[in-house]
Amino acid sequence: MGDADIERGEADGLPFLFRSGQEIESPTVCLLHGLGGDENSMWVFAHAFPPGWGLLAPRALYPYATGYSWTENGPPSRFSAFDDASRRLRSFIPMAAKAAASDPETVVWVGFSQGAALAVSALLRGVSGKACAMLSGFVPEGAQGSLPALPVFWAHGRRDRDVPLARARADADLLLSMGAQVEFCEADVDHRVGAACTSALSRWLRALPIPSADRPSRFP
Repeated sequence: MGDADIERGEADGLPFLFRSGQEIESPTVCLLHGLGGDENSMWVFAHAFPPGWGLLAPRALYPYATGYSWTENGPPSRFSAFDDASRRLRSFIPMAAKAAASDPETVVWVGFSQGAALAVSALLRGVSGKACAMLSGFVPEGAQGSLPALPVFWAHGRRDRDVPLARARADADLLLSMGAQVEFCEADVDHRVGAACTSALSRWLRALPIPSADRPSRFP
């Protein structure tokens, strides 16, 4: 995919980059960058997704260092700290998916680090999603709810000092206890996604059974 395939837009006040899907029924992938990143950060993973899928990459809500944060005060973050971003994503997706000519009801969330924490927080709050990829991520403290039969892919580095592997394993077990179906991939890297796990992510995405039913929102 060349730069010419990526377009820029804004939805619900959030700047974003997108790649259009091939058909209006194409799944929508929402790429959520980590702390200090922006809407450009996640395109390194674009080659892992089926070419016909629509890709959205929004910029986080709050300035932080040289980039942006999904929570107002940066780390550390509890479950409730992601409520504002979760609400914004719920309204962002229908608008942005229209721009990307993809299906707003068939959303696959893919987050890196803090973006992964936001993805799982949004899903636990009832924001629509058919699957979730947690890349070097974590589950926020105090997270609660259920994720019945939700497909989850988790990629983590054994030498990750930002989110230690022991925490990642424990958080993956927590998602299992919430009903998710978790595939866990480890690699001998630090706070990034190894090549083997990127390949595993691509295989996982192509094997996804994309259901049509949505769970109700937990926001008032």
